[in-house]
Amino acid sequence: MTTILVPCKDLSRGKSRLSPGLDAAARRSLCEMFLRRTLALAAAMVGAPGVRLLTSDADAREVARGFGIPTIADEGGGLNAALRGARTGLIADAAVASVVILPIDLPCAREPSLRSVMDAAGDVVIVPDRDRHGTNVLRLSRAALGDFSFCYGANSFTAHRAAAERLGFSPAVIWDDDLAFDVDEPDDYRLWQERATRLKGAASA
Repeated sequence: MTTILVPCKDLSRGKSRLSPGLDAAARRSLCEMFLRRTLALAAAMVGAPGVRLLTSDADAREVARGFGIPTIADEGGGLNAALRGARTGLIADAAVASVVILPIDLPCAREPSLRSVMDAAGDVVIVPDRDRHGTNVLRLSRAALGDFSFCYGANSFTAHRAAAERLGFSPAVIWDDDLAFDVDEPDDYRLWQERATRLKGAASA
């Protein structure tokens, strides 16, 4: 069984780099919308019991509860520490054959793109961001999960490839425009809004 793990920081603290254009309330609303969309996508693909929300935020846990999705407590220390903590329980679950780490801020993610990640051959599958510096989606087989070094942060794409190779795995890299698009900076938000407007116009034409 593939488990989709969705990390989510406190909704009130997410997307701080968008503050030049969005106030605190708007950023929180955006984060909750991203969270709901991501959980809905994940649940549609593997079923709610196959999804885990990794968070310390009570409001985010309540959103997950509405989807019937279990949660894992984020004990603090940053994303990499949270993922190291989450893997203990995932490995203890014999039904977990692989884990897909899916952030909430990929607003263009769709089932076909995510399915390509789930179905790709290999123990480590990486989807980089548009600049090919960061890691937007990461899939680890059970064999890779136990000792994998999570390296989210600057140049995580290169770091995650190296982490896989240190374990003796040849990582598969998937270049996917939809999964590569994340919303971190004001320009990302503007491009996403423009894309959404174009798609809405095309759908109504």
